[in-house]
Amino acid sequence: MRQCSGKTKVITNRIAHLITTKGVYPAGIMGVTLTNKAAGEIREGVNKHLVDVSLAATLHSFCVCLLGRDGDAIQFG
Repeated sequence: MRQCSGKTKVITNRIAHLITTKGVYPAGIMGVTLTNKAAGEIREGVNKHLVDVSLAATLHSFCVCLLGRDGDAIQFG
């Protein structure tokens, strides 16, 4: 496993805390980062605490997914 930076570790621990202690449903949480490396570190870090949770994405991949799903409903201009 890659070593997380301080920021990534805080986000990872907070997500795990919300799920395990506060009972937040994993699908209700999304960690958005700017790099694939950070998204991977968050996924790995949360999965270390929990069973397979894929809730981290880069800002760009999230936007691509959103546009692919709801692009027709978005009005520009």
